[in-house]
Amino acid sequence: MTVEKPFIRLISNVLCVAVFLIAALNTPATASESSEPAKIISTFSTSDNSVKKTELLFSLKKYLPQKPLWIKELLAKALNDKSPVVVAEAVYQIGEFGFIEFNADLIDLFHAAEKRFGSLCYAERVRCAVIPALGKIGNNKAKAFIAGLLKNDKGSFMGQFMLSAMKSLNDPVFVKDVRLYRAKMEKYVKDAAASGLDPFLYSDKASYIKLAEEVETFLLKGGKNE
Repeated sequence: MTVEKPFIRLISNVLCVAVFLIAALNTPATASESSEPAKIISTFSTSDNSVKKTELLFSLKKYLPQKPLWIKELLAKALNDKSPVVVAEAVYQIGEFGFIEFNADLIDLFHAAEKRFGSLCYAERVRCAVIPALGKIGNNKAKAFIAGLLKNDKGSFMGQFMLSAMKSLNDPVFVKDVRLYRAKMEKYVKDAAASGLDPFLYSDKASYIKLAEEVETFLLKGGKNE
């Protein structure tokens, strides 16, 4: 039995069309995916707009499952940016991606923030990003660093960031530090009340006492809430 040539030609044409469609569907997506990182890197490197740079760093979240190497390299570059807003976002993303290699860099950044950015306000913005990030990626050195900060804190707004970071790190080694901090805040509140100071003026210290209690309970239970 023979097959008519027109029929063979028809089958051949159908197969060619199918192959063409598959290629057309796959090739643009692959090219787009491979070119997007290069575009992000190029735009970040050539832009002087801190808002644009911050938006680019924020957009990296979609790559969280993959954690590609180019993002780590981009964030390392962003840490050296002249804008504290960009640097703070880079720090945040380091914490989100869990890049533990940046522990020492973040600690150094915390110390150098005011000198680098020439303003206490900008420095505090960066430092407020560093502590939560270390709460996500902190190694033993970072844990000792946070404990030291809490020990020296006298009830500043940074205290809540330190306590929250300790809770995130979930290491019972912090229990003693948290207890000492709570005792320090309790003494402050007691002395303030005895002197007749307006409670509003030390309400933040009272809130830190409550937070310290919550963190201590959390750590003692091995990170388990009721």
